[in-house]
Formats: sequence, C-alpha cells, structure tokens
Amino acid sequence: MNVQCGCSEIGFDPTLDLARQRASSSERIRIPGGAALVHHGIPRESQEPVVMMTLVRAMVVLGVLALIAYGTYAVISGTTKRRTPVADAGPRWVAAHYAVNEMTRIVVRRLNPGNGDVLDEHIVVEIPDSDSDFDAKFLEAMAEARARAALFESESD
Repeated sequence: MNVQCGCSEIGFDPTLDLARQRASSSERIRIPGGAALVHHGIPRESQEPVVMMTLVRAMVVLGVLALIAYGTYAVISGTTKRRTPVADAGPRWVAAHYAVNEMTRIVVRRLNPGNGDVLDEHIVVEIPDSDSDFDAKFLEAMAEARARAALFESESD
C-alpha cells in the first residue's frame, strides 16, 4: 500500500529532474502497516532487494526441479539399459596366436567368458619364426582365423 504525499500543497516543484527530487528529500518516511510514502509516483524506498531475492529464490527452485528431473531420468534409464553380465553370456569363438618351439601357431579358440577357460581350439596354421615371408603369412593366417571364428560363432547362435 502506498500513500501519496502532499508536496503540491507545500510548493514542491514536480518539474525537477528525478535526481534533484531524490536529493531534495531529506528523510524517508515509513508509515505504520508497511505502506511507503510515494513522492509523485516514485517510491521512496527501493524495491530492488525484494526483486533480487525473488529472482534468487526462483533460480533455487528451478535448480532443485532440474535436479529432481535429472535424478528421475537417471533412475528410469538406468533400469531399462541393463546389460547381460559377461558371466551369463555363452562361450565365444576368437582368433588367437602364440609361440611354440620357434613356431607361431594361429588358432581359433572357444572361450568361456566368465573365467577365460579354453573349451575348444582349432589350429589354422603354424608358421616358422625364421620364415622370410613371416609377416605376410601371419597376416593372411590371422584373417583366415577371424573368418573361421565368425563362421563358428554364427553356427553356435
């Protein structure tokens, strides 16, 4: 509630600029009941702190709502995207190689994913480590092992 002053009754010049009007008022008058004295439409007490507190409160409320929304999304999406544990997956065919008696053996293995035990193994090729064309033969044999692993994997599904 605002109460209008009686400045025109005492000869106050309303044509003065706003800065001079504020400078000419020597004190602010507070009326019991929370009303502020309004001087030609200009409230004598600034409303800026109230506006700032309202904005701060609104930002806090929006932040809390955003956290609640994110938490709800995380819970819902976390329960729908559960993956099959590795131990529950079946055995897989994989290509592998290892050295035995100065030879490199390229194999296709069937592994238990839970503990890594070898359930089955098929030798693709053995290449002597001293072979002059070792790199080309090794790459060709690994490609063949991967192809066989894919074939065995498709048959076991």
